[in-house]
Amino acid sequence: MQAAGTATVSVLEAPRGGQMMTGTDSAANSRSIGTTSRWMVKGVLADVAVQIVVASGAWSIWGCWNQQPSDRGNYYDRNPSIKTVDYEASGVAPAAETVRGTYTVPSGRKAYVESTYVRIYRESVASAPRPSELMIFYIPSGGTKIKLGDAVQNANGLYDPMIFAGAQLALLLPGDAVEVHTWDQSTGGTYNFNGAIKLCEFDT
Repeated sequence: MQAAGTATVSVLEAPRGGQMMTGTDSAANSRSIGTTSRWMVKGVLADVAVQIVVASGAWSIWGCWNQQPSDRGNYYDRNPSIKTVDYEASGVAPAAETVRGTYTVPSGRKAYVESTYVRIYRESVASAPRPSELMIFYIPSGGTKIKLGDAVQNANGLYDPMIFAGAQLALLLPGDAVEVHTWDQSTGGTYNFNGAIKLCEFDT
């Protein structure tokens, strides 16, 4: 905001809490201001509610009214929606790496991976045990996947779980994805797999 020429105002304040620089409040009543006197009002316009009463001269508003990132709500307050990926299965026979669940961030949205959980254990004995694994991957749009968490086991004992749990792991942009994968190189036998991802999806 800026005076056009010289103006005198009887009130210049942000009564609902805006930050004014060079800041004044109603104690500046009847202050004479010129073109070099400027005020920046920071905050969401509907909340700042700048009040001005011009006693003489002219006054103009310049610049752009917008909502700066620093004034935006937290991600969980921007039209949030909870999303989950959950894969749980028993009696799973040996197989090559397989995608068991996936989530992709839609256009105009972002997502935050808030927690992950991975658990595996053998349910029946293999004739030749080999490494078995459950993995959670982050896949950036157009990029290379990386692991967010995994549990791997190379044993023939039954019902002896391997567990991984993680929290606050990644920010996902539009087009990014997370996936749950499993694989088991053993000969014979079966596994119980459980992989879960909790996300909060929100407006960009």
